[in-house]
Amino acid sequence: MTTTTLYYLIALGVGVVAGTYLPMNGRFGEQVGSPLLATAVFFVVGAVTAVAVWVALGEGGTWTRLSRGFPLFFLLGMVSFGIIFAATFFIPRMGAGAYFVCLVSGQVLAGMVLSHFGIFAPERLPMTPLKAIGALAVIAGVILIRIAESNDLRRAQANDPPPAEETRTARR
Repeated sequence: MTTTTLYYLIALGVGVVAGTYLPMNGRFGEQVGSPLLATAVFFVVGAVTAVAVWVALGEGGTWTRLSRGFPLFFLLGMVSFGIIFAATFFIPRMGAGAYFVCLVSGQVLAGMVLSHFGIFAPERLPMTPLKAIGALAVIAGVILIRIAESNDLRRAQANDPPPAEETRTARR
């Protein structure tokens, strides 16, 4: 297995974890009665974990080098707060499927724009018709999955059995 393949598999695994932990945080917000409190707990535990792993691995970097960081990068904590709080707030209200359709679509679009202009990247990767078609295919795919989930939910709520074709396909 190549290093590149390993990176892709790990990234896919991270996607699975992200697809699980955001709805979990939404549920946690419901249980504690506050999406803000759930988000605060998320960041406190995350910060303690990050510092502990950084110290344990001795990865380098020093607190004094923080002053040399690009000032805009210090806003990343606030951006992270917004992302986690949005998931914690919206998932219980709109469902994980709908939230992830919006989230993934936004990420695909942002990634395409950032790559096209070379923002936060070592090189510029211009938009091409094939890339645009690929991005639209990803977005269309997540929308189609969400439509299918909505149909399944309506059927389940109505206590209707699935159509015969779906039952035969599921048994194969």
